[in-house]
Amino acid sequence: MPTIKDVAKQAGVSATTVSIILGGKSEQRKIPAATCERVREAARQIGYRPDSSAKRLRKGGDRKPVIAFFWPMDYRLPILASFINSISKELRNQGVECELVVQTFENDKLKDAAQVLQDHYYSAMIIGACSADDLVFLEAQNLTIPVVLINRTSQRYSSVCVDNEKIGREAAEMILKKGYRSVALLTASERYLQTRRRTTAFIDTCRALGIAIEESHILSVPGNMAGGSMGAVQFCYLDNRPKMLFCESDSLALGALSAFQRLNISIPADLEVLAISMLGQEETLYSLPSLSIIDLPNEKMASTAIRIILKQLNDSLTGNCTAIHEMEEADIILRDSFRLPMV
Repeated sequence: MPTIKDVAKQAGVSATTVSIILGGKSEQRKIPAATCERVREAARQIGYRPDSSAKRLRKGGDRKPVIAFFWPMDYRLPILASFINSISKELRNQGVECELVVQTFENDKLKDAAQVLQDHYYSAMIIGACSADDLVFLEAQNLTIPVVLINRTSQRYSSVCVDNEKIGREAAEMILKKGYRSVALLTASERYLQTRRRTTAFIDTCRALGIAIEESHILSVPGNMAGGSMGAVQFCYLDNRPKMLFCESDSLALGALSAFQRLNISIPADLEVLAISMLGQEETLYSLPSLSIIDLPNEKMASTAIRIILKQLNDSLTGNCTAIHEMEEADIILRDSFRLPMV
């Protein structure tokens, strides 16, 4: 799709001049009528159409921009609420009115939404938790609207990520600081891209630090709270079971804590528990006991994604829209289920 830069090249003027003329401000900037006509003719010749979504964001209008948030339909669905809440909050903070649409999909089947993507029904898109196959599909698409990927990287589109390997390493290092030399791992049987990277980094770092993780102590269960409860029961039947349990997600951990209470295993006296949190800080604060977490910064990632989209919608008016890549830091929140020793 032609851009303002293409119009500028065709007309022999700067992209800024094109933006001023097509934005209806040529008179107040005293741009000659001949130049204005040359720019408009160049736009007609190459088939340039201004981005109406960007204009509505900048100037207001009857139709609101439509931002779609893509999220997969699987055990990670509860995480959706925290993202939608954070996106809505950031839009209010920015003073932007728009329609926010939730577009669900199945991992490895994002291509089923190809027509929706290519028809430019949406003004911009935020895509979360897509698979490796979905990324391959996206890289092959020449989407001209702003697209921001959550915790995935792309050569073509913008992204907001965390350092997943760092999160795994930090979890192992905290367990070592507590003096544990063995640990059990509760992991989801459905393995996803960045979850796998965090868990692999955790296992590799544990072994490098001399913390034993026996194969029988890696418990793979469905990735929801029911799976966590199931994993806790399996843990109780382990031989030489460790006194430290690391959970791949807070959903697993919350289910496990409930089961441990029924099984009369005291947390943290009999067993300490640390988890990666995806649901948000409040959901893990009121568990019994309160859960210690490395919290994925969903709110910060959502806010950053919106800021990128608003910038790119405005930049599209001048043809300077380029991919933006941002990193956010996870928060370590230690509560009753696992605490580091006082220094």
